[in-house]
Amino acid sequence: MKAIRKVMLIGLLEAALLPASVGQAQTNLIDQAYGAGAGSFELGFYDTNSINAYHNTIVSTNALIGAWVWTLNSVSPITGWICTSNVNWNWGRWQDADGTKDVELGAGGQHSSIYTTLNLNGGTTYILSFALSTTAYYVWNPGIIQVTFGTAIQSFTNSASTSATNMQWLTNSLTFTPATTGSYLLQFYHAVSADVPVIDAVSVVASNPVAPPPLVRTSVSGSPVLVWLASATGYSLQMNTNPPSGTWNTVSNGVAFTGLQVTNAPGNAFFRLH
Repeated sequence: MKAIRKVMLIGLLEAALLPASVGQAQTNLIDQAYGAGAGSFELGFYDTNSINAYHNTIVSTNALIGAWVWTLNSVSPITGWICTSNVNWNWGRWQDADGTKDVELGAGGQHSSIYTTLNLNGGTTYILSFALSTTAYYVWNPGIIQVTFGTAIQSFTNSASTSATNMQWLTNSLTFTPATTGSYLLQFYHAVSADVPVIDAVSVVASNPVAPPPLVRTSVSGSPVLVWLASATGYSLQMNTNPPSGTWNTVSNGVAFTGLQVTNAPGNAFFRLH
């Protein structure tokens, strides 16, 4: 009986075969892709010298308001996220659902959105969860937001009366099962100009993660080769120089091989490609 194996020639210290952007069970894919805390908007360059120390405003034009405006044609200050219009990135402004920062859409009463992209496996069901509130400092309509997760689209509302010490965070969820493996959009859109929704604690996890097959390490011409069964499709090889605390990155500079494990060959057999 024969089993075909694929191998990848790479230089690394530690490696793992993972479902593309799935990883271990209950791992937040946003944090996995962009760093721990990215899902709750904790990462990035926050201007602590802002004229308003509690929020940085990211706008859609080149207009400069004091020292606290980021323009969309520059590098996005929020790691892992892109803003398409006026967004407040708040730090300590009020009670957060997770961490110390959150995102407030509709700054200045304008339509706005924030989005990211994630690599997802075809046939795997993913669960998006996020906390929704509304601004605590103005009299506005309820926080209403439209969420796009792949092909799943749904609107969510939080009608609670909020305060800086009690934001009445409401946790919502949306599921999506991609038909094919690829990159998919996750977007939060502020659709009603009179509303100012606030979002935090965004998480995407695989509801049915499958354990990857084992890796076998060998070498070719002195370089390490990682081998796994060719029947295990939809996986990406990732490496990490410090597994306890480092980040797992997909190997992008490997040399692919095709191999065959011969399980019944006699001890003195010779082989060739023909």
